[in-house]
Amino acid sequence: MYAIISTGGKQYSVAEGDTVAVEKLDVKPGDTVGLNVLFISDGSDIAVGEETISKAKVFAEVVDHFRGEKSISFKFKKRKGYKKIRGHRQELTRLLIKSISPTGINPEEIKEEEEKPAKPAKTAKVVAAKDESKVVEAEAAVETETKAAKKAAAKKIVAAEAPAELKEAAPKKAAVKKAASEKTDAEAEKPAAEKKPVAEKKPVAEKKPVEKKPAEKKPAAEKKEEPAAEKAPAKPAARKTKKDEKAE
Repeated sequence: MYAIISTGGKQYSVAEGDTVAVEKLDVKPGDTVGLNVLFISDGSDIAVGEETISKAKVFAEVVDHFRGEKSISFKFKKRKGYKKIRGHRQELTRLLIKSISPTGINPEEIKEEEEKPAKPAKTAKVVAAKDESKVVEAEAAVETETKAAKKAAAKKIVAAEAPAELKEAAPKKAAVKKAASEKTDAEAEKPAAEKKPVAEKKPVAEKKPVEKKPAEKKPAAEKKEEPAAEKAPAKPAARKTKKDEKAE
């Protein structure tokens, strides 16, 4: 029997006992993984399609995680001085195919359940021990009830034997409370004191208009007579030249 599974965007043909390297899975080593099935063949019978193998599963155990071989990419452009080299190692997971199940049930899980030891039947000693524990619990409950009854009886005896003075004190307190209540009733019956009439407000005196006096003009300051500047003496007449005489 073999099957075709799909994981990591790729398809693998697997059979029971094969080891396959697939794209890295987020699973711890030692855990089991259920992979989707696309095709199952049992030699003579073939199952294909979602309707027939919708429940089918391939169960595999995670062996380890590792990195694949280095792949180198080289880019080059002629007469441009352009060269680029890049290396890459893909993260992978190694799987060990355990079983191919058309029904989707892991046969290993069924074996583990069958191999689990059966729970031992309850023996007579266990039953007797449980009965004894119930008896002990009942005795403890009875003891607690008797203790509570004794405490209640003791309180009643103490209250009966209390001195008479304490008993008389209680009615006195009641009398004081009654007297206080009577005082409050008497105060309530008193008529409320008459309120004195409020004194009438005196009318505000009218303000007299203030007469504005005209401002007195100050007499202009007398101008001081300054003595006239003395006239400069007249310049002597210029002498006549011969040209002036001829012109005359």
